[in-house]
Amino acid sequence: MKLYLLLFLTTTFAFSQVKDCNYEIEEKTDSTTIKIVAEKIIYEKTFGASKKFIQFTPMQIDGTPTLKVQIVEKNTAFIPAKCFDLTSKLLFQLENGKFVVLKSITENTCSILNYNQEDQSNIRILEGYFIFTKPNYEMLKISPISIMRLQFVGEKEDYNIKNELISEINQKATKPSNFFIDTLKCIE
Repeated sequence: MKLYLLLFLTTTFAFSQVKDCNYEIEEKTDSTTIKIVAEKIIYEKTFGASKKFIQFTPMQIDGTPTLKVQIVEKNTAFIPAKCFDLTSKLLFQLENGKFVVLKSITENTCSILNYNQEDQSNIRILEGYFIFTKPNYEMLKISPISIMRLQFVGEKEDYNIKNELISEINQKATKPSNFFIDTLKCIE
């Protein structure tokens, strides 16, 4: 009886872990495997006419775990360009005191400037891709993140990552500090 109960609980737990994954794309063919988890806001700041948010999209293509980072800034004032290249990095300080570094695989990409005529604001969008290594992947699965540093070309910015975020943009509640704990299982 105990063995049956243990088997039932283990199976139930395993299936409950997978059903939490919200995929935008999940395909497997004879030659390719693609898993792309739905993007989530990891950081958001609104101050007057200025808005900024950062979204993460974890993905796995043919066994390689990758993180897509999208930064969107909106302001009525001019927004300077930011760029990623192969020297760019994404650093995380974990709550357990350790540091994790993801390296850019994006070559010479700068933010694109758009103008929204309706509210007369500038919008800049920058996308980059960062790759996991086996050790940092394993550390991110077990410890929440507390601080994130983005190293752009010629500059860097630090962001405090909240335990809970209620987005002003999409009105959804998320737990950014647990982002990797909650989503990395989806791209394994």
